[in-house]
Amino acid sequence: MKDDAGGTPRDQERAYLDRLLAAGSWRRMNLPPAIEAAYQQYHYEVAVAHLRAYWPLVALAIVAVGGALFLLDLVPAPLRELVMTGVAIYFILAMGASVLARLSLGVDGIRWLLGLAATFGLLGMQLATVVVLATDDMGGIPQVGLVLVTVGVFSISNLLLRPALACVLTANLLFVLLVWRSEVPFEWPPFAMYSFGAALLGLIIGFSQEIRERTMFLQGRLLLLEKRATDLMADELAQLSRTDALTGLVNRRHFSEILQREWATALRDGEPLGLLFIDVDHFKAYNDRYGHPAGDACLQQVAAVLAIHAPRAADVMARFGGEEFVGLFPRTDADGLAVIAARIVAAVDALGIVHEGAPDRGRVTVSIGVAARPPAAGEHPDVLLQEADDALYAAKQAGRHRFMVAGR
Repeated sequence: MKDDAGGTPRDQERAYLDRLLAAGSWRRMNLPPAIEAAYQQYHYEVAVAHLRAYWPLVALAIVAVGGALFLLDLVPAPLRELVMTGVAIYFILAMGASVLARLSLGVDGIRWLLGLAATFGLLGMQLATVVVLATDDMGGIPQVGLVLVTVGVFSISNLLLRPALACVLTANLLFVLLVWRSEVPFEWPPFAMYSFGAALLGLIIGFSQEIRERTMFLQGRLLLLEKRATDLMADELAQLSRTDALTGLVNRRHFSEILQREWATALRDGEPLGLLFIDVDHFKAYNDRYGHPAGDACLQQVAAVLAIHAPRAADVMARFGGEEFVGLFPRTDADGLAVIAARIVAAVDALGIVHEGAPDRGRVTVSIGVAARPPAAGEHPDVLLQEADDALYAAKQAGRHRFMVAGR
């Protein structure tokens, strides 16, 4: 499959499938190796499913046909052993394919058994034609059977067109060799006419069936690619709706949803829920002095530090608005959260972001309010947020570049 000039591999495959479905039928008979392998796997998996569902009918049909040959006395005594052997071989092959399908033992083995069963089934019908015509004139019944079996190889044997054609040609070659070596009188022109006509009819039917199946497979593959693209787009949109565009942290709206959920969990389990309220000190002065692009870059660096200090899957860092951030830490008490807050204060200071507008330290720092406790029944989660905000206010009043724990 040739790649298009641009787009992802998935986009390229979708464009290729669109062109393939718009092209002629013959193009669908010669798919690229990867798609052809996927189609054949799909086809024979369907064949296996059919065998699993209908194998009792297959066995009944074989037994019925084999029994009819003897109950109706269609086979003369000298040939009964030979015909019985042929029926037994066919029965073993067909039932072997059915049993393997029932046991889910691989597509390749079933494919070979189907091919052998089709080949010997057709060969057996051809030999039956010789036997019947040599012993009793039954009009066109043997020839009709030959046509039906040949068409069946192409249409109902669950073989693809090329393997089916190979089976028919193999059966015809074996038949010619056996009859020629046996020196049994046989009229070749009628057989050749029926055999060729049946093969041609089977080819037409098999081709139309396979083209229809290939088209459905390609359409299904295209729909699957489009569904995956739609799902990916939906996931990306959902992610965007939950993420702050500037910092990549969780946005305020999604943080509120998480806070509600974690509050209910902590209330149920009786576990503490920790919350940090973080503010970049003197950020308005930083924006006024260095400009908004520099301010955005500053917030991104601070956000990167905050993300590092929320390592657990349940920990959440979010941008609350402007230069304010919040962190949520389930199952974390005040002492544990104070350690995290101290590390964040030190890590932001270590960034060394110059802030000449800061009246005290000359670089960007943060102040943090810490609140952590088990929720009480009947309380709203915003109570914990307010406690952390009050602690943040206390940290600012105490001189900034520090943290304060609520209630201490």
